[in-house]
Amino acid sequence: MKIDEELRQPVTDHIVMIHQSVQKYSIEFDAVYKRKNYSTPKNYLDFIKNFMKFLADKRKICDFQVRRLEGGLATLENASEVCKNLSEELAIKNAIIADKKVIVEQIIFDIQGKSEIAGKQQKAAAEKKAILAVQQVEIS
Repeated sequence: MKIDEELRQPVTDHIVMIHQSVQKYSIEFDAVYKRKNYSTPKNYLDFIKNFMKFLADKRKICDFQVRRLEGGLATLENASEVCKNLSEELAIKNAIIADKKVIVEQIIFDIQGKSEIAGKQQKAAAEKKAILAVQQVEIS
């Protein structure tokens, strides 16, 4: 099992301390429950084996989570880039829309002016038609 050199000695000391504390608690266990508990070198080796298995499992889980989070970060970075590109396109399209809005407002203003003129001309034509109708009756 690969362990960093700076952690090797503390881990070794911890394993030894645990094994020795089991021997100490075995004496207390015998005093309280009147039952013997033995700690053998085989138990010590099994403890080390289980520790190594536990460490390997935890490393595997951590590696999986690191890969998963790296994938998530890559996705977020990709989404950020896409969002930036879409924001730039939106700014360009908003500028185009603003230009066209000015043109449309000018066209609407022209149409309103021409419709006012057309309304006045239609009113004048209606008045003239009424006058011509009266004159036609007189002529007839």
